[in-house]
Amino acid sequence: IGADTLSIAINQADESGQVIDFSAAATDLTVATGPNEADAVIFDMDGADGALITASGNLTVAVYEFFQVSGGFALSKSEGTITLSDADATEVSVDQLTLGGSNVSAFAGLAGGTTDALGFALDELDFALGLFSDQSDATRSWTTLQATASRFEFVGVDGLSVAGSSLSVSINQASDDTEIADFSANPLAVQIGPSSSHDLDLDGSRGALLEVSGDVDIDVYGFVALTGGFAFVKSEATVPVYLNEATGDVAVELLTIGASDVSA
Repeated sequence: IGADTLSIAINQADESGQVIDFSAAATDLTVATGPNEADAVIFDMDGADGALITASGNLTVAVYEFFQVSGGFALSKSEGTITLSDADATEVSVDQLTLGGSNVSAFAGLAGGTTDALGFALDELDFALGLFSDQSDATRSWTTLQATASRFEFVGVDGLSVAGSSLSVSINQASDDTEIADFSANPLAVQIGPSSSHDLDLDGSRGALLEVSGDVDIDVYGFVALTGGFAFVKSEATVPVYLNEATGDVAVELLTIGASDVSA
């Protein structure tokens, strides 16, 4: 594990749970770090984030030559509020942990980085992950992920080519609560690197969601070739259906698989 451009910010609360707000120009604090004024550090943390711990930088990780990842990362633990997808748009005070990455390259497989590589590679991956826990009921939690990758590819098997672009992944789940977090009206900015962020903006009205889409090209030994766009979506929805000679709205788990502009 190696890192550079590392940045850390900590703003902790007193016994009553209050933190100092340094966000306004009148309340920020300049801390001298030596004889050179240009090296001073400015405290400018926003008190609205509550008790805060953040770390960001460029990270390179290699695990037993099987999994490798490198790029910009940011991790933050703070307090916040999320809106649920119920009819009342209920707001919940939460402890939140966010993890983001920008321009990430990843490889899972054997002999990564060599001409003998065998496995799955991702390039230019950006992702934002949010984990939220109800401050008044620790059994309630929510998970939200949005990610995009410019290119993905399976390498290492002669005659088999699987490559794609514009990969998009969206996940919005709850622990045991039927109501999903709704970020459509109030997106949550998640830091994904030393100087960049990505908005979580999934619409809670789509229910519990798992979605993957992109463009893919597959060639099997020059005999079977497939190219086009695809989308795989697992969600919850309320739809009008015909059951037992009666038509009505029924809550269902919905799985859709679609493709467009496909040539085979």
